[in-house]
Amino acid sequence: MPAPTILALENDLITQLVVRLSPIANAYCYEVQTKNGGGWTPAGVFTQARKIILPNLTPGTTYGVQARAVGGSTGYSDWSDPSSHIVT
Repeated sequence: MPAPTILALENDLITQLVVRLSPIANAYCYEVQTKNGGGWTPAGVFTQARKIILPNLTPGTTYGVQARAVGGSTGYSDWSDPSSHIVT
């Protein structure tokens, strides 16, 4: 199963980012993780790729984001290339 691509990271509300991923065939969910200076932290598992909302983020902070698809015969895809965005 191929890794998803992060198509966009956008500000939503003051403490939220919206992640938009390329959908992957046969994926039944997407696992997302964030990074803020330290190691990667799980951000949740989401059932759709087009609008994933990451809440409770700190304004003025830059977050790295990665995602992977879950499902199909292989279980998990590789992690996507990381992308980063500042929460405003």
